[in-house]
Amino acid sequence: MPGNRREQAFSAENLLRVLRSYPGASSYLVGFSGGADSTALLHALNTIRKQLDGEIAAVHVNHGLHKDADQWQAHCENFCRAYNIPLT
Repeated sequence: MPGNRREQAFSAENLLRVLRSYPGASSYLVGFSGGADSTALLHALNTIRKQLDGEIAAVHVNHGLHKDADQWQAHCENFCRAYNIPLT
C-alpha cells in the first residue's frame, strides 16, 4: 500500500514501537558493520536507550577481507566510544 510507506519510515520512534511488540527482551545486540544501515540502527537504539528495558551493545567482526576493513573497525570503535555503547 503506497499510502502506508510514510507511516513505516525508519525512525527511533517506529523502532521503539516495534521493539515494544516483543516483550521481555533483556538486551539488544547489534551486528555493527560500520555501514550506513547498522550505524543508523545503533544510533536509533541509542536515542531510545532510556525507554528500553534492556541494555544495548554492538558486535563488530573485522574479517580483514576489504582494503577498508580497518577503517570500518575504527569507525565502529569511535562511534561506540562516543555514545558509551559496549563493543565486542
